[in-house]
Amino acid sequence: MTGTLVGASKCLLERRHQRALSDRPWRHQCAPRWETAHAALTIGFAAHIGCVAARGFLASDPALPILVTGLVFGYGSGTVTRIAFRPRVTGAAIGLATVPAIVAAAHRGDATSIAIATVFTVFLGEGFETIRDLYMNTRRQIILRHDMATLARNEPLTRLLNRLGLHEAFRSVVAEARGGAIALYCLDRDGFKPINV
Repeated sequence: MTGTLVGASKCLLERRHQRALSDRPWRHQCAPRWETAHAALTIGFAAHIGCVAARGFLASDPALPILVTGLVFGYGSGTVTRIAFRPRVTGAAIGLATVPAIVAAAHRGDATSIAIATVFTVFLGEGFETIRDLYMNTRRQIILRHDMATLARNEPLTRLLNRLGLHEAFRSVVAEARGGAIALYCLDRDGFKPINV
């Protein structure tokens, strides 16, 4: 029941967040509040998964460890692929979902459970490595997009605005002029004017 409530709360939060994102203008001051709410519900749900997994490994029914293994692996892989750009939250979530299962499986003590605990530990370590890789790739992509946007607006050699940069600057000048006269002075310093026309 608790997991259902936390999961439903997370779904409602995501819907509200998407609705807030569609409102213009987006206020960056709201971002930490949304991030905290998402992190709290993600970690809460992960803790619930961890409790269910531990309980499943400690139960006497032999089918339950198989079910909770699928549950933990499914939750962990989904969490890593979806929110690895927030590595601390993702790491905490997969740790909370996996460590109780590892401890409970090891506590059972039989050879199969020890093997499962070992496999879970290896996959947890690889999960942390995957989080790091995905985070670094996402970071590189964001930096590359920023650099490409800068190159699209500025001439790298002179650091002056190029066509896109001038177009954006011209738009703001026109908006400020409010119907008044605007003077535009063009200087062709390098002889490329015939090529660019």
